[in-house]
Amino acid sequence: FHQCVEESCELATHCLQEASQRKALLIDIHGHGHIDDWIEIGHLIKGSILKKADLELPSPGAEWVRGDKSFGSYLVESSRARRSTVYKVAPSPSIPHPGNKKYFSGGYITRRYRRDGVRTMQLEYPSCYRGEHSKESAPIIADALVRFMNAWGYIADEYMVHSGNSSEMQSRGIKTI
Repeated sequence: FHQCVEESCELATHCLQEASQRKALLIDIHGHGHIDDWIEIGHLIKGSILKKADLELPSPGAEWVRGDKSFGSYLVESSRARRSTVYKVAPSPSIPHPGNKKYFSGGYITRRYRRDGVRTMQLEYPSCYRGEHSKESAPIIADALVRFMNAWGYIADEYMVHSGNSSEMQSRGIKTI
């Protein structure tokens, strides 16, 4: 598994350098069993640090982590457009920090593969968005991801390197390698 991820990171970095881009994005997706049914986005910033004011947040900064151009913001917007119940996402503009509740800030993969040119995020989904509900949540996640990546300049010539199922991305007009 880790050899595949390492090779994907190297390939992404190589392809993006050839396209005069200097950044790639690796997303590690999991499920959580916390009581709260919110989606947790880990940026390797602890929940206690997320309580701080925007100007006090470490790199990559508040706009990336919980601002209007954050992945959490796009997940909320995409869910609002596609379903009757809007996703709760932490961190996001509506939930800027988890308070004192359990929260995954990121783990081994987000730490190991973050490097110059490769940003990482860990997504933790509650059971109410997984399993039989994934047919509903997958298009929302894909839409939010495409919008987030476009906002931050992460789609170079509309190519993505992946190690999983690319059908949703291809259906949105994104070529995969």
